[in-house]
Order: sequence, then C-alpha cells, then structure tokens
Amino acid sequence: MKKLLACLLGLVLALAAMAPAFAEATYPDYLNLDSQDPIIKEGADAPTPRWTIVQDSTAGKWEDLWISRYFKDRYNIEFEVESILNTALSERKSLMFATGDLPDIMTGFGLSTSEILRYGQQEGLLLALDEYINEELTPNICRAFEDPAVSKIEIRARGADKPVIEIERKDAASFAMPAVQEVVLVDEIHRQALQLPNSTFRDDQIWTFFDGEQTIRARMEDADFLRVIDHGVFRLNAGDILVVNMHVCTKQTPSGLVSDYEVVRVLDVRKPGKHVLVPGV
Repeated sequence: MKKLLACLLGLVLALAAMAPAFAEATYPDYLNLDSQDPIIKEGADAPTPRWTIVQDSTAGKWEDLWISRYFKDRYNIEFEVESILNTALSERKSLMFATGDLPDIMTGFGLSTSEILRYGQQEGLLLALDEYINEELTPNICRAFEDPAVSKIEIRARGADKPVIEIERKDAASFAMPAVQEVVLVDEIHRQALQLPNSTFRDDQIWTFFDGEQTIRARMEDADFLRVIDHGVFRLNAGDILVVNMHVCTKQTPSGLVSDYEVVRVLDVRKPGKHVLVPGV
C-alpha cells in the first residue's frame, strides 16, 4: 500500500507543479492554467487516463480507496483503473508489452533495469519523466534540492498532521532513467572468404571487402600479413580473394544494430580465375 501511495502522490506532485507553468505554452483546453488545482477544468471534456495497478488478493477496490476520491475532488481527474493480481503479473506484463496495449500509468510492475532499457530506451514504450522535470514545467521541484538547507520534500493531505510521503535528497536520482547502455549480441571469430572489390581497398588499417552479398569494412589486425604486403613480397590486386579468421562483434544500441569487423589472421590468398577446377583438365 505504501508503494501505491507513493506513486499516486508522486503523480499529484508532478501534476500540481506542472499546471501553473503551462501558461507560456500551448496545451489542451481542458487544463486549468490559472491555479494549482484543480488540474482539469470543471465541466471540461477531458480524456480518461488508464491506470493499471498490481495488487494482492486482500487489497480494496479502487473506487473504495480515499485516494480515488482525492484525485476526483481536488484535481477533477478520474481514472479508468484495472487491478492485476500479483500472481498473474509475469504473464500479463509480457502480454501487454508484446501487444503494445499499455495503460497510461503502471504501478507495482517492478520493472527491472534491463526491462526499462529495452521497453523505454530501445522500443520507446515507456515515457522518461525526467525529460519533463525541468525549470520550465516543474520549477519548484527542480529548485527545491538546489538549496542545501532542503533535505527532503513532504507531501501532506489537507488537514493532516503527518506527511503521507517523503522524498529525501538521496532519492532524487531514483526518478531518472538509467544511462543508455550497449548490449553485445554477437562476439565470435569465424572463417570467411572475402574479395578485394577494387584497387582502393585499403585505407590505412581499414580494408574494404566484398563477401559475395555485401561490402564489409574491417580492421586488418594480422601484423605478419601486413609486414609481407608492406615489404612488397607480393602484390594484392582487385579481385583477389582472402580466406581469413574474422572477429565479429555486433551490439544493440539505441540507434540500432552496430557491427564491428576485425581480420584476426589471413589464412590464404587466392587469385581470380586461378585455383578453379575445370572439368576434364
């Protein structure tokens, strides 16, 4: 229940801080820009946000919770709420992300760092709220911890003596999305035949090859082979075929797949039109 309250009241904090700052930009007509609350104008035709909450079997119904009435009475916001039993979370979560049928708000889903990276950074299914916590939209939140004398932010219900939630300075970083990371999908060495496509196949250590389907740019890391070529022991020409051990490293990044190729060792060099078996000869 504490986790649910923290999420709900954290949303109230964000909505309340954002509303007064809307006046300098173009926002939906149903938002109240003149005061901190209500967020939605009385009688306005506003969309109904979908909220999915993970609960155990003993939890009460949303419409019976005081926080439901609090959102409606103070902020004039009504939610379409769906409750999921925690025992069914794993299957339901996988289905929701696979189909893309996601609510506007999710509470209690316990997303791991890898899930946040995958669904948020890579697939764009999650909204990074830290982009909206800025001087323009949430000046009070941003400036609060700039004052070294402020150690925490308290949220209280009207008339309450004690805060229902506290945000300490050390918790501020928890609202940020994790840093973008690259994920290595393939890291292996295999044998491969490559052809030199033209006479300008070499640019310092980066060589251009054709593997029969696509052009590949790879670093030549075989020092012995480079020494033989650089000392003129034999000459390479367009069309020559190299049989090599190729190191391939493919990573998944926010911008897509990135592959890095490296020739570890040159095993054989074959000339075009030669070493070709002719029947009957």
